[in-house]
Amino acid sequence: MHRPRRPRRQAAHPGPGVECGRLPVPLDYAKPDGEKIDLALIRVKATGDRLGSLVFNFGGPGASGVDSLAMSASAFSKLGTRYDLVSFDPRGVDRSAGVTCGNEFAEMMASDADADQDALAKEFVQACRQESGKVLPHVGTVNAAKDLDLLRAALGDKQLNYLGFSYGTHLGAVYATHFPKNVGRFVLDSAFDPSVTYEERAVIQATGFDQALDAFAEDCVAQSCELGATPAAVVKTIEDFVEGLKTEPIKVGDRELTYWLGQLAVITPLYAKQSWPVLEQATAAALKGNATILLALADSYTGRRADGTYNTMMTSLQAINCADYAERPTSAQMAKINERVKKIFPVLSFDGVTSGGASSGRSAGTTRPGASTPPARRPSWSSAARATRPRRSGGRRA
Repeated sequence: MHRPRRPRRQAAHPGPGVECGRLPVPLDYAKPDGEKIDLALIRVKATGDRLGSLVFNFGGPGASGVDSLAMSASAFSKLGTRYDLVSFDPRGVDRSAGVTCGNEFAEMMASDADADQDALAKEFVQACRQESGKVLPHVGTVNAAKDLDLLRAALGDKQLNYLGFSYGTHLGAVYATHFPKNVGRFVLDSAFDPSVTYEERAVIQATGFDQALDAFAEDCVAQSCELGATPAAVVKTIEDFVEGLKTEPIKVGDRELTYWLGQLAVITPLYAKQSWPVLEQATAAALKGNATILLALADSYTGRRADGTYNTMMTSLQAINCADYAERPTSAQMAKINERVKKIFPVLSFDGVTSGGASSGRSAGTTRPGASTPPARRPSWSSAARATRPRRSGGRRA
Protein backbone atom coordinates (compact mmCIF):
# COMPACT_ATOMS: atom_id res chain seq x y z
CA MET A 1 0.00 0.00 0.00
CA HIS A 2 1.96 2.96 -1.23
CA ARG A 3 0.30 5.85 0.46
CA PRO A 4 0.41 9.43 -0.84
CA ARG A 5 2.00 12.11 1.28
CA ARG A 6 -1.02 14.35 1.46
CA PRO A 7 -4.02 15.39 3.52
CA ARG A 8 -7.15 13.38 2.99
CA ARG A 9 -9.30 13.84 -0.08
CA GLN A 10 -11.47 16.91 -0.36
CA ALA A 11 -12.73 18.98 -3.25
CA ALA A 12 -10.14 21.25 -4.80
CA HIS A 13 -10.77 24.80 -3.58
CA PRO A 14 -7.25 26.23 -3.35
CA GLY A 15 -8.15 29.91 -3.33
CA PRO A 16 -7.51 32.92 -5.56
CA GLY A 17 -4.69 32.97 -8.08
CA VAL A 18 -4.86 29.22 -8.71
CA GLU A 19 -5.77 27.76 -12.09
CA CYS A 20 -7.47 24.48 -12.90
CA GLY A 21 -7.17 23.10 -16.40
CA ARG A 22 -7.41 20.18 -18.78
CA LEU A 23 -4.94 18.63 -21.18
CA PRO A 24 -6.16 16.23 -23.89
CA VAL A 25 -3.91 13.18 -24.32
CA PRO A 26 -4.30 10.03 -26.42
CA LEU A 27 -6.33 7.28 -24.81
CA ASP A 28 -4.15 4.80 -26.72
CA TYR A 29 -0.59 5.87 -27.53
CA ALA A 30 -0.52 3.31 -30.34
CA LYS A 31 -3.16 5.54 -31.96
CA PRO A 32 -1.91 9.06 -31.19
CA ASP A 33 -4.46 10.69 -33.48
CA GLY A 34 -7.34 8.68 -32.09
CA GLU A 35 -9.64 9.20 -29.11
CA LYS A 36 -8.49 11.56 -26.37
CA ILE A 37 -9.04 11.75 -22.66
CA ASP A 38 -8.64 14.88 -20.55
CA LEU A 39 -6.06 15.09 -17.77
CA ALA A 40 -7.18 17.34 -14.92
CA LEU A 41 -4.52 19.92 -14.00
CA ILE A 42 -3.86 22.47 -11.29
CA ARG A 43 -1.32 25.30 -11.37
CA VAL A 44 -0.23 27.80 -8.73
CA LYS A 45 1.56 30.58 -10.59
CA ALA A 46 5.01 31.66 -9.40
CA THR A 47 4.96 34.74 -7.22
CA GLY A 48 8.49 35.93 -8.03
CA ASP A 49 11.14 35.69 -10.75
CA ARG A 50 9.91 32.56 -12.55
CA LEU A 51 12.34 29.77 -13.51
CA GLY A 52 9.72 27.46 -15.01
CA SER A 53 7.27 24.83 -13.81
CA LEU A 54 7.68 22.24 -11.06
CA VAL A 55 5.38 19.23 -11.48
CA PHE A 56 4.34 17.19 -8.43
CA ASN A 57 3.18 13.62 -7.94
CA PHE A 58 2.26 13.00 -4.31
CA GLY A 59 2.10 9.21 -4.44
CA GLY A 60 -0.41 6.42 -4.72
CA PRO A 61 -0.89 5.16 -7.30
CA GLY A 62 -4.40 6.49 -7.31
CA ALA A 63 -4.02 9.80 -5.47
CA SER A 64 -5.41 12.99 -6.96
CA GLY A 65 -2.62 15.45 -7.64
CA VAL A 66 -5.18 18.22 -8.13
CA ASP A 67 -6.56 17.82 -4.63
CA SER A 68 -3.16 17.18 -3.08
CA LEU A 69 -1.59 20.37 -4.42
CA ALA A 70 -4.72 22.38 -3.69
CA MET A 71 -4.45 21.44 -0.02
CA SER A 72 -0.68 21.57 0.36
CA ALA A 73 0.44 24.45 -1.87
CA SER A 74 1.15 26.65 1.14
CA ALA A 75 3.73 24.12 2.35
CA PHE A 76 5.66 24.70 -0.88
CA SER A 77 5.32 28.49 -0.92
CA LYS A 78 9.08 29.03 -0.97
CA LEU A 79 9.38 26.93 -4.12
CA GLY A 80 6.40 28.85 -5.43
CA THR A 81 8.36 32.07 -5.55
CA ARG A 82 10.45 30.75 -8.48
CA TYR A 83 8.31 27.98 -9.98
CA ASP A 84 4.76 27.51 -11.15
CA LEU A 85 3.59 24.64 -8.93
CA VAL A 86 1.76 22.11 -11.11
CA SER A 87 0.09 18.78 -10.51
CA PHE A 88 -2.44 16.54 -12.21
CA ASP A 89 -4.71 13.55 -11.76
CA PRO A 90 -2.89 10.77 -13.64
CA ARG A 91 -4.88 8.83 -16.21
CA GLY A 92 -7.35 6.49 -14.55
CA VAL A 93 -7.49 8.68 -11.43
CA ASP A 94 -10.47 10.74 -10.31
CA ARG A 95 -11.11 13.55 -12.86
CA SER A 96 -8.79 12.04 -15.50
CA ALA A 97 -11.01 9.23 -16.74
CA GLY A 98 -10.98 7.77 -13.23
CA VAL A 99 -11.54 4.03 -12.87
CA THR A 100 -14.88 3.27 -11.24
CA CYS A 101 -16.24 -0.12 -10.22
CA GLY A 102 -19.81 0.34 -9.06
CA ASN A 103 -20.48 -0.37 -5.39
CA GLU A 104 -18.41 -3.54 -5.27
CA PHE A 105 -15.47 -2.01 -3.44
CA ALA A 106 -17.77 -0.72 -0.70
CA GLU A 107 -19.35 -4.16 -0.45
CA MET A 108 -15.93 -5.80 -0.09
CA MET A 109 -15.00 -3.45 2.75
CA ALA A 110 -18.34 -3.98 4.50
CA SER A 111 -18.28 -7.77 4.15
CA ASP A 112 -17.85 -10.18 7.04
CA ALA A 113 -14.42 -11.75 7.57
CA ASP A 114 -15.80 -15.16 6.61
CA ALA A 115 -17.38 -13.93 3.36
CA ASP A 116 -16.16 -15.42 0.09
CA GLN A 117 -13.54 -12.81 -0.70
CA ASP A 118 -12.61 -14.39 -4.01
CA ALA A 119 -16.21 -14.19 -5.21
CA LEU A 120 -16.42 -10.56 -4.10
CA ALA A 121 -13.14 -9.80 -5.87
CA LYS A 122 -14.43 -11.33 -9.11
CA GLU A 123 -17.57 -9.19 -8.88
CA PHE A 124 -15.33 -6.18 -8.30
CA VAL A 125 -13.28 -6.96 -11.42
CA GLN A 126 -16.40 -7.45 -13.53
CA ALA A 127 -17.80 -4.11 -12.36
CA CYS A 128 -14.51 -2.38 -13.21
CA ARG A 129 -14.59 -3.87 -16.69
CA GLN A 130 -18.21 -2.87 -17.18
CA GLU A 131 -17.80 0.73 -16.06
CA SER A 132 -14.20 1.48 -17.04
CA GLY A 133 -13.38 -1.09 -19.69
CA LYS A 134 -12.38 1.58 -22.20
CA VAL A 135 -9.65 3.09 -20.05
CA LEU A 136 -8.41 -0.04 -18.20
CA PRO A 137 -6.09 -1.25 -20.99
CA HIS A 138 -4.44 2.18 -21.09
CA VAL A 139 -3.69 2.99 -17.45
CA GLY A 140 -0.32 2.31 -15.85
CA THR A 141 2.93 4.09 -15.13
CA VAL A 142 4.41 3.88 -18.64
CA ASN A 143 1.46 5.71 -20.15
CA ALA A 144 1.40 8.15 -17.23
CA ALA A 145 5.05 8.96 -18.01
CA LYS A 146 4.11 9.68 -21.62
CA ASP A 147 1.35 11.97 -20.37
CA LEU A 148 3.89 13.67 -18.16
CA ASP A 149 6.04 14.51 -21.17
CA LEU A 150 3.06 15.95 -23.02
CA LEU A 151 2.37 18.05 -19.93
CA ARG A 152 5.99 19.27 -19.90
CA ALA A 153 5.77 20.32 -23.51
CA ALA A 154 2.35 21.92 -23.07
CA LEU A 155 3.71 23.98 -20.17
CA GLY A 156 6.41 25.27 -22.49
CA ASP A 157 9.33 23.76 -20.56
CA LYS A 158 12.28 22.28 -22.45
CA GLN A 159 12.97 19.98 -19.51
CA LEU A 160 10.73 18.58 -16.80
CA ASN A 161 11.31 19.77 -13.24
CA TYR A 162 9.69 17.21 -11.00
CA LEU A 163 9.07 16.38 -7.35
CA GLY A 164 7.75 12.89 -6.61
CA PHE A 165 6.89 11.20 -3.32
CA SER A 166 6.60 7.44 -2.76
CA TYR A 167 4.93 6.03 -5.91
CA GLY A 168 5.76 9.38 -7.48
CA THR A 169 9.41 8.34 -7.39
CA HIS A 170 8.55 5.34 -9.55
CA LEU A 171 6.71 7.53 -12.04
CA GLY A 172 9.69 9.88 -12.10
CA ALA A 173 12.14 7.02 -12.67
CA VAL A 174 10.02 5.62 -15.52
CA TYR A 175 9.85 9.08 -17.08
CA ALA A 176 13.63 9.46 -16.85
CA THR A 177 14.07 6.06 -18.50
CA HIS A 178 11.83 6.95 -21.43
CA PHE A 179 12.78 10.62 -21.79
CA PRO A 180 16.34 11.00 -20.41
CA LYS A 181 17.07 14.13 -22.46
CA ASN A 182 14.03 15.86 -21.02
CA VAL A 183 14.97 15.45 -17.36
CA GLY A 184 15.50 18.74 -15.55
CA ARG A 185 15.67 19.16 -11.78
CA PHE A 186 14.37 15.94 -10.22
CA VAL A 187 13.69 15.17 -6.56
CA LEU A 188 12.55 11.62 -5.76
CA ASP A 189 11.56 11.40 -2.09
CA SER A 190 10.87 8.08 -0.29
CA ALA A 191 11.73 5.86 -3.24
CA PHE A 192 10.66 2.23 -3.41
CA ASP A 193 12.08 -0.65 -5.41
CA PRO A 194 9.62 -1.71 -8.14
CA SER A 195 11.58 -4.91 -8.81
CA VAL A 196 10.66 -6.67 -5.55
CA THR A 197 8.11 -9.47 -5.65
CA TYR A 198 4.54 -9.34 -4.36
CA GLU A 199 5.59 -11.42 -1.36
CA GLU A 200 8.54 -9.16 -0.62
CA ARG A 201 6.34 -6.08 -0.81
CA ALA A 202 3.88 -7.64 1.64
CA VAL A 203 6.65 -8.56 4.08
CA ILE A 204 8.30 -5.13 3.83
CA GLN A 205 4.98 -3.44 4.44
CA ALA A 206 4.15 -5.68 7.41
CA THR A 207 7.58 -5.05 8.92
CA GLY A 208 7.16 -1.31 8.59
CA PHE A 209 3.76 -1.34 10.27
CA ASP A 210 5.05 -3.63 13.02
CA GLN A 211 7.85 -1.19 13.79
CA ALA A 212 5.42 1.73 13.73
CA LEU A 213 3.01 -0.03 16.10
CA ASP A 214 5.85 -0.84 18.53
CA ALA A 215 6.97 2.79 18.46
CA PHE A 216 3.40 3.96 19.03
CA ALA A 217 3.02 1.59 21.98
CA GLU A 218 6.22 2.81 23.62
CA ASP A 219 5.20 6.43 23.16
CA CYS A 220 1.69 5.75 24.42
CA VAL A 221 2.90 4.08 27.63
CA ALA A 222 5.36 6.91 28.27
CA GLN A 223 2.37 9.26 28.39
CA SER A 224 -0.01 7.13 30.51
CA CYS A 225 -1.75 4.98 27.92
CA GLU A 226 -5.40 3.93 28.00
CA LEU A 227 -4.61 0.76 26.07
CA GLY A 228 -2.15 -0.92 28.44
CA ALA A 229 0.51 -0.50 31.08
CA THR A 230 3.37 -1.82 28.96
CA PRO A 231 4.20 -1.57 25.25
CA ALA A 232 3.58 -5.30 24.86
CA ALA A 233 0.17 -4.94 26.49
CA VAL A 234 -0.75 -2.07 24.17
CA VAL A 235 0.19 -4.09 21.09
CA LYS A 236 -1.81 -7.07 22.33
CA THR A 237 -4.84 -4.88 23.03
CA ILE A 238 -4.86 -3.61 19.45
CA GLU A 239 -4.20 -7.01 17.89
CA ASP A 240 -6.94 -8.65 19.97
CA PHE A 241 -9.36 -5.85 19.16
CA VAL A 242 -8.89 -6.21 15.40
CA GLU A 243 -9.08 -10.00 15.62
CA GLY A 244 -12.32 -9.71 17.56
CA LEU A 245 -13.93 -7.80 14.69
CA LYS A 246 -13.91 -11.01 12.67
CA THR A 247 -16.78 -12.36 14.74
CA GLU A 248 -18.19 -9.20 16.34
CA PRO A 249 -18.16 -6.12 14.13
CA ILE A 250 -19.17 -2.92 15.89
CA LYS A 251 -22.30 -1.06 14.86
CA VAL A 252 -21.86 2.61 13.97
CA GLY A 253 -25.25 4.02 13.04
CA ASP A 254 -26.49 2.04 10.06
CA ARG A 255 -22.98 0.80 9.28
CA GLU A 256 -20.50 -1.55 10.91
CA LEU A 257 -16.79 -1.45 11.62
CA THR A 258 -15.89 -4.77 10.03
CA TYR A 259 -12.62 -6.66 10.25
CA TRP A 260 -11.41 -5.24 6.94
CA LEU A 261 -12.34 -1.68 7.87
CA GLY A 262 -10.81 -2.19 11.32
CA GLN A 263 -7.49 -3.12 9.75
CA LEU A 264 -7.43 0.10 7.73
CA ALA A 265 -8.58 2.15 10.71
CA VAL A 266 -5.64 0.96 12.80
CA ILE A 267 -2.91 1.36 10.20
CA THR A 268 -4.02 4.82 9.03
CA PRO A 269 -2.75 6.70 12.13
CA LEU A 270 0.50 4.70 12.08
CA TYR A 271 1.71 6.62 9.02
CA ALA A 272 2.58 9.71 11.07
CA LYS A 273 3.52 10.25 14.71
CA GLN A 274 1.27 13.29 14.83
CA SER A 275 -1.76 11.02 14.50
CA TRP A 276 -0.77 8.48 17.19
CA PRO A 277 -2.97 10.16 19.83
CA VAL A 278 -5.94 9.61 17.54
CA LEU A 279 -5.21 5.88 17.43
CA GLU A 280 -5.17 5.71 21.22
CA GLN A 281 -8.36 7.74 21.57
CA ALA A 282 -10.20 5.90 18.80
CA THR A 283 -9.27 2.41 20.00
CA ALA A 284 -10.10 3.20 23.62
CA ALA A 285 -13.52 4.46 22.54
CA ALA A 286 -14.14 1.41 20.36
CA LEU A 287 -13.29 -0.92 23.24
CA LYS A 288 -16.20 0.77 25.03
CA GLY A 289 -18.48 0.24 22.03
CA ASN A 290 -18.05 3.53 20.17
CA ALA A 291 -16.20 2.94 16.89
CA THR A 292 -17.14 6.24 15.24
CA ILE A 293 -13.58 7.57 15.07
CA LEU A 294 -12.14 4.30 13.83
CA LEU A 295 -14.74 4.10 11.08
CA ALA A 296 -13.89 7.68 10.07
CA LEU A 297 -10.21 6.71 9.89
CA ALA A 298 -11.04 3.77 7.63
CA ASP A 299 -13.17 6.02 5.44
CA SER A 300 -10.30 8.48 5.14
CA TYR A 301 -8.08 5.66 3.87
CA THR A 302 -10.57 4.36 1.30
CA GLY A 303 -11.75 7.77 0.11
CA ARG A 304 -15.33 7.39 1.29
CA ARG A 305 -17.27 10.63 1.37
CA ALA A 306 -19.98 11.73 3.79
CA ASP A 307 -22.67 10.88 1.23
CA GLY A 308 -21.45 7.27 0.98
CA THR A 309 -19.77 7.62 -2.42
CA TYR A 310 -16.06 7.02 -2.95
CA ASN A 311 -13.36 8.79 -4.88
CA THR A 312 -11.37 6.57 -7.21
CA MET A 313 -8.24 6.21 -5.07
CA MET A 314 -8.65 2.52 -4.23
CA THR A 315 -10.11 1.45 -7.57
CA SER A 316 -7.46 3.40 -9.47
CA LEU A 317 -4.75 1.86 -7.31
CA GLN A 318 -5.93 -1.65 -8.20
CA ALA A 319 -6.10 -0.88 -11.92
CA ILE A 320 -2.68 0.80 -12.10
CA ASN A 321 -0.97 -1.90 -10.06
CA CYS A 322 -2.52 -4.58 -12.25
CA ALA A 323 -1.15 -2.81 -15.32
CA ASP A 324 2.30 -2.38 -13.79
CA TYR A 325 2.87 -5.81 -12.25
CA ALA A 326 2.64 -9.19 -13.95
CA GLU A 327 2.42 -11.28 -10.78
CA ARG A 328 -0.83 -13.11 -10.07
CA PRO A 329 -0.37 -15.07 -6.82
CA THR A 330 -1.96 -18.51 -6.61
CA SER A 331 -3.99 -19.74 -3.65
CA ALA A 332 -0.95 -21.56 -2.27
CA GLN A 333 1.23 -18.47 -2.66
CA MET A 334 -1.35 -16.26 -0.95
CA ALA A 335 -1.59 -18.68 1.97
CA LYS A 336 2.19 -18.65 2.34
CA ILE A 337 2.34 -14.85 2.18
CA ASN A 338 -0.45 -14.56 4.73
CA GLU A 339 1.39 -16.80 7.18
CA ARG A 340 4.49 -14.65 6.88
CA VAL A 341 2.49 -11.45 7.35
CA LYS A 342 0.63 -12.84 10.38
CA LYS A 343 3.90 -13.66 12.13
CA ILE A 344 5.19 -10.13 11.59
CA PHE A 345 2.08 -7.98 11.93
CA PRO A 346 -1.12 -9.91 12.72
CA VAL A 347 -3.29 -6.82 12.22
CA LEU A 348 -2.80 -7.13 8.45
CA SER A 349 -3.67 -10.81 8.19
CA PHE A 350 -5.83 -11.49 5.15
CA ASP A 351 -7.30 -14.86 6.09
CA GLY A 352 -9.97 -15.92 3.65
CA VAL A 353 -8.35 -14.39 0.58
CA THR A 354 -7.15 -17.41 -1.35
CA SER A 355 -5.94 -15.85 -4.59
CA GLY A 356 -4.76 -12.60 -6.07
CA GLY A 357 -8.33 -11.31 -5.90
CA ALA A 358 -8.75 -8.21 -7.99
CA SER A 359 -5.35 -8.85 -9.54
CA SER A 360 -7.06 -11.35 -11.83
CA GLY A 361 -8.56 -8.36 -13.60
CA ARG A 362 -5.23 -7.21 -14.99
CA SER A 363 -5.44 -4.66 -17.76
CA ALA A 364 -3.66 -5.60 -20.94
CA GLY A 365 -2.46 -3.39 -23.70
CA THR A 366 -0.27 -0.70 -22.15
CA THR A 367 1.93 0.81 -24.80
CA ARG A 368 5.36 -0.52 -25.59
CA PRO A 369 8.35 1.59 -24.42
CA GLY A 370 9.19 2.65 -27.95
CA ALA A 371 5.74 3.97 -28.86
CA SER A 372 5.79 7.46 -30.29
CA THR A 373 4.57 10.50 -28.39
CA PRO A 374 2.28 12.88 -30.33
CA PRO A 375 2.82 16.62 -30.42
CA ALA A 376 1.80 18.44 -27.27
CA ARG A 377 -1.38 20.43 -27.05
CA ARG A 378 -1.68 23.48 -24.89
CA PRO A 379 -3.75 22.95 -21.74
CA SER A 380 -6.88 24.99 -21.22
CA TRP A 381 -6.84 26.86 -17.90
CA SER A 382 -9.51 28.57 -15.85
CA SER A 383 -9.48 30.22 -12.46
CA ALA A 384 -10.14 27.83 -9.60
CA ALA A 385 -13.09 29.93 -8.50
CA ARG A 386 -15.06 29.08 -11.62
CA ALA A 387 -13.47 25.78 -12.67
CA THR A 388 -15.78 22.83 -12.99
CA ARG A 389 -14.92 19.18 -12.72
CA PRO A 390 -14.04 17.70 -16.11
CA ARG A 391 -16.52 15.26 -17.57
CA ARG A 392 -15.61 11.75 -16.44
CA SER A 393 -14.83 8.89 -18.79
CA GLY A 394 -15.54 5.45 -17.49
CA GLY A 395 -18.86 5.39 -15.70
CA ARG A 396 -20.39 6.62 -12.52
CA ARG A 397 -18.72 6.98 -9.18
CA ALA A 398 -18.52 4.05 -6.84
